[in-house]
Amino acid sequence: MDKDGDFLHNQTTTSQNSARFRGVMDFLLIVRDRWVWGLVVALPVSLLFAYKQLNVNETYSAESTFRLKLPKKILNLTPVEKDDFSKPVLGRHVEYLSSLEFKQIVINSFSPEEKETLLKEYKQRAANIGDPVPQLSQLIRYSVSMGGTHTPLISVRATSLHDGHGASIIANKVQDEYLKFAKSTRQDSDNTVLIKLNEMLDRMLQEERAQEEKLDLFTSEQGIVSIENKRQSILDTMQDFKARIRSAKIQKVTFETVMLQIRAVRQENQVNDFPINHNMFRIDEVSAFGNVSDYRNSIAELKRERKKLEERYLERHPKIISNLASTKEYEVLLDNEIKLAEQSFAQKIQTSNEEIQHYNEELEKELRSSQALSKIEIQYNQLKRDGESKQLKRDIIHNRISDIDILQQIDESTLVARDRASTRTTPDAPNPSEIIKRSFGVFFLAFLFVPIGLEFLDNRVKSPWDIEVFIGRDILAGIPRIALVSETNRPLIVAQDLDESLVESFRGLYSRIQMNSDNIYPKSILVTSAIPSEGKSLLAANLAHSFANHGRKTLLVDFDLRRPGLHKFCGLSNDRGLLTFVQELQANPSAPLNMEDIPEVYPNLRLLPSGGKTRTTTELLEKMAFTNLMIKLKREFDVLLLDSSPVGLFPDSNALATKVDDLIFVTRYSKVGRRTAKSMLQKLEETGARILGVVLNDLPEKKSSSYYYGYGYGYGYGYYRYKYYSKYYGDDSGADKMTKNESRTS
Repeated sequence: MDKDGDFLHNQTTTSQNSARFRGVMDFLLIVRDRWVWGLVVALPVSLLFAYKQLNVNETYSAESTFRLKLPKKILNLTPVEKDDFSKPVLGRHVEYLSSLEFKQIVINSFSPEEKETLLKEYKQRAANIGDPVPQLSQLIRYSVSMGGTHTPLISVRATSLHDGHGASIIANKVQDEYLKFAKSTRQDSDNTVLIKLNEMLDRMLQEERAQEEKLDLFTSEQGIVSIENKRQSILDTMQDFKARIRSAKIQKVTFETVMLQIRAVRQENQVNDFPINHNMFRIDEVSAFGNVSDYRNSIAELKRERKKLEERYLERHPKIISNLASTKEYEVLLDNEIKLAEQSFAQKIQTSNEEIQHYNEELEKELRSSQALSKIEIQYNQLKRDGESKQLKRDIIHNRISDIDILQQIDESTLVARDRASTRTTPDAPNPSEIIKRSFGVFFLAFLFVPIGLEFLDNRVKSPWDIEVFIGRDILAGIPRIALVSETNRPLIVAQDLDESLVESFRGLYSRIQMNSDNIYPKSILVTSAIPSEGKSLLAANLAHSFANHGRKTLLVDFDLRRPGLHKFCGLSNDRGLLTFVQELQANPSAPLNMEDIPEVYPNLRLLPSGGKTRTTTELLEKMAFTNLMIKLKREFDVLLLDSSPVGLFPDSNALATKVDDLIFVTRYSKVGRRTAKSMLQKLEETGARILGVVLNDLPEKKSSSYYYGYGYGYGYGYYRYKYYSKYYGDDSGADKMTKNESRTS
């Protein structure tokens, strides 16, 4: 790539990166307005969270620990084996320490003095503030955990309210009682269990052998070696019989077909008064039967011989008589052979029926055998499952005995006290520093996600980000909200220079139209919106004045034929206008355009009212007179600015978009959803219209003067210019207005 190409590539990449970065920054600026709501929600939520966390009863904790003292022979094992032995042991201790049974033992072990110590603080609070005195069982709260890196440990963590001494008493009591309990019950319980398990193991072995004998006896009585082989044999036999039945049925159909052909030939012979076996040879099966072919050949040979004899001899000649006799004899033999063939086919049909019946009977027998085998298989499988179940139970018992044997070796190790619980003077909860950290976390989460969530829930068009990123269109201008100008004077903001920031916005809009439009003058521009009340007509009027101020002969056309209103802005009558012009040109296409009928409302600006109302706008656009009118108007004016009805309600704008050069889409701040605006623009683009971009109307002042600035001309540019540069230029707006008015009238 040459240097120029590298430069262009780098410039494009830089432009893309800056555009992407700008989109991210814009999004942050958009949700900035939501951050007030985020603050409103986050502050009370975090304070309420902190209040709830701080206003809890003081909780103290104390911890006592056990360690597993391993015997010497266990200490010689590898570390992995040692862990494997110690963890099951500790797990059993933890399980029993946490059980309700042991908790009850701990509760019963407290002496009256210890009970009084635990309840002392609660009784004082009952006397002072009226809190109820709890039961002792309600105070015994502890948790058990297993740990330790080098030495296996069990930790007992007890908690108590209002007093740290109670927690240490509970933790030490649990430690003492469990040491007593483990020492007294470990060996006795294991020996008792081993005796019971060995008895069960012997009984299960006997039941397993008995079940095996029962299964062998069953297979012998049924005369089967393998259920699977027997079933496969029956299936093979059934398949063979089914194949034979199909073959017999096919043969039967074949023979029946031959018999039907024989009957048909005979019936034909009777009707035509032919010999009974006449034309039987057309049937291939009859012709191929027995000696039929030989007899036919012999008869044919005799007939040929007789024909030769008849040429030499008279009919009473002995040779001819002998020939006739032989022919008659063979014909008799042929008739008999054909009858024999018919009898043979009938017999074969009967034989096929007998075979089919026989095979069906045999198939039924095999089916009954299969059903009987299924019943046998059910019984066999039940016996087999019973045997497997007994074997599984025996294996479980055997494994349990092995586990106890191993644990008895390990249980030569003892569980000893490692650390005693001490009394803590500071509570574990509430922890002010931790609560403050969490409250700040809650605050920042709410402060961050509330504005973002609100922005995604509210999908109306509110920003250049919505238009350029989501909708995918250029934004032409952002028109600030009109607050200081009366409603009747708003269409004349540019004409009378009523508000500098607004006038600058329309100037910026004019400049963006110049940059985005590829069409040369004269040209027609359509102004439309998605729904009513988006400021479309007001914008069209002021934009028309901007074109006029820039020296362009401009015609503002009221094409909202359903609800015209531009004539009201200028105090004009709507008796004559677009509709009357079309009607006149339809009657006389060559009629000249009378400019006197198009009033001038401003230097370089004329207004063409609608000339009435109609609902047949699309039909009007298809008339040749309308096209003729547009051509004539373009000859007289540089710019035709057409104000039409909303595209989201009527098809007028979609139809008119095919007739104009450029199109401007107006949307009002926080009025239309993003998807609605995008859909409307896509429909307009499908007509082939050249969409210059989108105008975001009625912007709040803080938006038009802050993050909307920087998107090009018209994004609050006027506000910034006259607010921040007035100290350099001074306030001579009155003189400026006078100069402008003088220049317009000259």
